[in-house]
Amino acid sequence: MSATSPTLTPELYAQERGLFCPVCESNDIRTGTLESFHQVVRQPCTCISCQATWNDTFVLTGYENLEFTP
Repeated sequence: MSATSPTLTPELYAQERGLFCPVCESNDIRTGTLESFHQVVRQPCTCISCQATWNDTFVLTGYENLEFTP
């Protein structure tokens, strides 16, 4: 990984919907397989431009489109 400091904080990265590398702000990102750990899902990411690596983190907040027939 580059010695450059991240330009996006985790909060700004989330506000940008994870579309840009937190180090160089490139949108040339490759993602890996989702991995579930209890209520958290992680996805490994790699920036092709600067070779930075990190994990996107998704947290369960509820559910949608529930269908139920008693």
